[in-house]
Amino acid sequence: MNSSELKKEALSKFHGKFTKLVLIQLMYTLVTLAFSFVIELLAGKTNSSTILSFLLSFVYLLVTLPFSFGVLSSIINISKGEEVSITDFINIGLKKFGSYWKVTLGVALKLILPLLAFIVIIAIITGVIVAQSAPNVENLVANLMLMMLIVYILLVIFMLILLLPYVLTSFVLYDNPEKTSKEILQISSKLMKNNKLRYVGLMFSFFGWFLLAGIVTYIATAFLPDFANVILSYVPMLFLTPYITITQLSFYENLKAANFTEQVEEPIESDQENA
Repeated sequence: MNSSELKKEALSKFHGKFTKLVLIQLMYTLVTLAFSFVIELLAGKTNSSTILSFLLSFVYLLVTLPFSFGVLSSIINISKGEEVSITDFINIGLKKFGSYWKVTLGVALKLILPLLAFIVIIAIITGVIVAQSAPNVENLVANLMLMMLIVYILLVIFMLILLLPYVLTSFVLYDNPEKTSKEILQISSKLMKNNKLRYVGLMFSFFGWFLLAGIVTYIATAFLPDFANVILSYVPMLFLTPYITITQLSFYENLKAANFTEQVEEPIESDQENA
């Protein structure tokens, strides 16, 4: 299925249910904003150092990121026709806290060595540029600025390549709570094999919506009072985030069905050959 067909399939599955998805996303946004407010309040009251600020930010991510898995689980439950409260994502996030972070840390470990290699290579190239441009300060600054731009672009591409095999880990975790984090990463990687460009194309198909959301946010920031622009800047994502999530769900379910078909057909072909 192409991107347009996946989107249509996703919207048809959630016909009459999209309002609840928006309400769940709204509640998730309010909860994360409340946590953010508490963290900022604590940081302000304690006149926190850089280290303490980092620790508070870490606590924020530690607590709120599993809630995003809770949101995803709630959406999948709705797709199955189950009754879901707009606050169920909190209970699910807390219940799956350990499992979620085991998988997330597993992905992080997959990234560490390639990233270290990337950093070392960039450091070597930067050293060569500095050595060659040292006598001319203007050339050195220009070369370093160009280098920073190139590094940023390469880093984004590099991270995408590294992360693409594991973009379905949350869906796999939902379907396979009994499996280890290593097995979940392997399943996600297997499903994404030969499908990475399809996924990139699917995400790129939302570019127009992201552009529209950016324009709305810009207008809100530029022309509305602070309180109003904060509220309005979140509105587009309340609708766009569930739309993207249900489309990703359709993408995952199609890959899962295709993979199951392949697993069934392979033994049949083997039996026929043996016969």
